[in-house]
Amino acid sequence: MTKTRFDLEDEIMKCWHITDDLDTVSDLVLDTNMDAEDMDKLLNALIGMKTIYDKKFQKLFGTMETLIREGAIQ
Repeated sequence: MTKTRFDLEDEIMKCWHITDDLDTVSDLVLDTNMDAEDMDKLLNALIGMKTIYDKKFQKLFGTMETLIREGAIQ
């Protein structure tokens, strides 16, 4: 099967769901009996990961849009 730019876009969007997964993990952490200091450290780490992945996926999606606009991907 030949893949198209729409397959690429779909695969990028599916990967982007990791940021939603990190939100879910954060919610689960909040529902635990973890002490406040450890919870704060873990939640800060998860927020940092979400921020990093969101930026990476924005950059990736921007690159795909540029390639489509320039005709490198049809």
